[in-house]
Amino acid sequence: FRNEITFTIDPKDAKDFDDALSIKLLPKNKFSIGVHIADVAHYVKPNSEIDKEAFLRAFSVYFPGKVIPMLPEKLSNLICSLRPKEDKLCFSVVFEFDSKLSHCEEIWFGKGIINSNHRFTYEDVENILNCKKGLFFKELDIMNRIATKLRAKRMKKGSINFDRSNTSFELNKLNEPIKIIKKKPLQSHKLVEEFMLLANKKVASKLPQCIYRVHDLPNKDALKDVAVYLKQTKIKGINLDVKNNLLSNQINRLLKTSEINQPILQNLILRAMSKANYSIKNIGHYGLGFDEYAHFTSPIRRYADLIIHRFLYMNISGDKYSIYDFKKSCDHFSIKERLYIDIERSVTKFVQLKLLEKSIGKVFNGIITGLVKWGIYVELDGGIAEGLVSAKKLKENNYCYNENLKSFIDRRSGKKYMLGNSLDVEIGQINLMKKELDLNII
Repeated sequence: FRNEITFTIDPKDAKDFDDALSIKLLPKNKFSIGVHIADVAHYVKPNSEIDKEAFLRAFSVYFPGKVIPMLPEKLSNLICSLRPKEDKLCFSVVFEFDSKLSHCEEIWFGKGIINSNHRFTYEDVENILNCKKGLFFKELDIMNRIATKLRAKRMKKGSINFDRSNTSFELNKLNEPIKIIKKKPLQSHKLVEEFMLLANKKVASKLPQCIYRVHDLPNKDALKDVAVYLKQTKIKGINLDVKNNLLSNQINRLLKTSEINQPILQNLILRAMSKANYSIKNIGHYGLGFDEYAHFTSPIRRYADLIIHRFLYMNISGDKYSIYDFKKSCDHFSIKERLYIDIERSVTKFVQLKLLEKSIGKVFNGIITGLVKWGIYVELDGGIAEGLVSAKKLKENNYCYNENLKSFIDRRSGKKYMLGNSLDVEIGQINLMKKELDLNII
């Protein structure tokens, strides 16, 4: 693939580039799109010392300004990483799209060599697409149009359309966090996402045996909280029938409804969702609406992907393999993933509160994101942090918690604090060790 137009699209601070995209014009105005993934399996052999350590780590762990990599940095950032203007080994999935950019006609799996023409950031690509000019605009525009159609098809088949902002940090020259940033998803994120999802899906369907990425049905009891919230909004025609078999279609309809507070709705729905995990038993992926799905596109930072690379190579080489020895591995990956997610969230909250230490006594506007018997959770504007107004403070002002309505209600006036309400709150105390932010209602 050295002579094909190829590039990577990653975050600004990324150092390990494990996926690249290529595009080639074919006869009859068809297009070949290549998804090229770093060939980590070429360098990391089964049961080698590096392989054993990578298995134990299972994932790279990401903190503000720092990464604890799964693989040694000389592998992850240099040898395997798909750096621009360098020949790099890759495992590729190549798709052929028709002239209308809507139908995928042929698929090829195999190993190859790329030489990336350019390293883009997501912001670079977003600017090029918005301005309709710039380096490789024509190629990026075609890919974006294909990705938009792939996304529309995915949603139509039941994939749930979460469009959430992420908490990030602006770093100084010493790589220290100095400012909290709420990042909205860009069309460039979605462009890359759709091709990675397509590659993962096609690899899973090609393999007769696989370590699947599975996602079970949502918790219907937790979805009742969504129904309660929707009822409280009193918006005509807005409801959720938990017993309806077309639940994903209902959820997508709600996620498109502008009258609803979307961040609140998405948080409630996400809390009801099952946790995705790894398994040798395929039950499909509910959130994506896929019958079969596997992780193939990030072998530098996820060990499960490295196993899939080995399986795929054995499959196209005609060799046999068995997945039944990998049940414990799947459990190991799933446990490690939950642990790392909790650690990453904990560190993110610690940094958020550390940056707010100088703001004790200041007043912020916020939105109620949760109501429980011990108090009200409020997210401050801009996603800078989430804190708690203690139930003790509310009881002192004659408010009591109503479990059925998920609200705090003033027993005398009937005034309610409900999900989505806007509040002015004062930062009372910050406990960094417990990662607690105490708020007072103004």
